[in-house]
Amino acid sequence: MRFITHYSAAVDPIVDKLVYTFVGLTTDSQAYVVVSIPLTTTVLKGNDPAAAMTTPPFDAADYLKQTSALVNSVKVTDFAPNLDNLDAMVKTINLNVR
Repeated sequence: MRFITHYSAAVDPIVDKLVYTFVGLTTDSQAYVVVSIPLTTTVLKGNDPAAAMTTPPFDAADYLKQTSALVNSVKVTDFAPNLDNLDAMVKTINLNVR
């Protein structure tokens, strides 16, 4: 399973520091694989809710929902590295687990 995430200990603007994360099992189910790679994108540059956060009530859940929808709506080529290239790279991982 592959997903894009942003880790934070606070409700801060999600404009960068995205992470490509893959978690899954090898084809023989003998090993658990986790891949995390930093991503960049320009599609979130205007996603700063600073003005909204200073005017109550700021709806953090709504902000996160809208940000998630925005990330899900863009093309794989809007990220660097390209998400298709990362998916292809993960598929080439070969573990010789004994």
